[in-house]
Amino acid sequence: MELTALTLINVQTLLISISVVALSILNFYFTGHALQTFGEYFPQGSYDWQNPGQRWRQPEGPAHKVQLRYDYSPENMILISTAFSILAGLFGIAGFWIMRNSPKLSTFWSTSTLSASTAAFVATFISIIVSSVKYESLANSTCRWSEGRSSNPRLTCTRELVACELINFLTDTNWADNRRACRETKGARVILVPLTVLTFVLVALYALRIHMLKTVKNVDDSAEQRVERLQGEE
Repeated sequence: MELTALTLINVQTLLISISVVALSILNFYFTGHALQTFGEYFPQGSYDWQNPGQRWRQPEGPAHKVQLRYDYSPENMILISTAFSILAGLFGIAGFWIMRNSPKLSTFWSTSTLSASTAAFVATFISIIVSSVKYESLANSTCRWSEGRSSNPRLTCTRELVACELINFLTDTNWADNRRACRETKGARVILVPLTVLTFVLVALYALRIHMLKTVKNVDDSAEQRVERLQGEE
């Protein structure tokens, strides 16, 4: 029964680890492509401010300028937590084959994968909090569209806020990549949620596996001791 349960846990950790790696790769793509898009088409700097809801046109007379600056902390947190996640996923995939071919390393490798998954869970959980708090705080302070109407405005925003909320105030609404940039920056933050859930499940499964391995080992040791005692009595 114990061995059957261990086999089931091993298969579950493998499937979840593969899912974590796949989501991490997708998140790296979303974040990396969004950073490339903003660096190429929409870097920090001075931009003309236009009225919302109107078609973009060359402004008449002196243009109203705004200074745009980006807050890099959300992307940094997303990249760091995603790196921890893909590492945990790769540990899990490697651990499945190592423990299958080298049973003596099962406890050691389970402890290693537990540590990697715990680090990934903590990193993604903190990243969700930081990126969400940063989004809300900037949306209600230095990245409000109303700030753009003030004299000599300086906007400090996340890329997600610019792509999803302010792009129509700053540039031609026909810009080809604005909607895609919004989907990518928002998607990178949303993907942190399933990554957090999956890494937490990995932590629970690895902890359970370590407990079961110790139980199996204790049972085996007890059986050997009984055999030795019976042999001594003979």
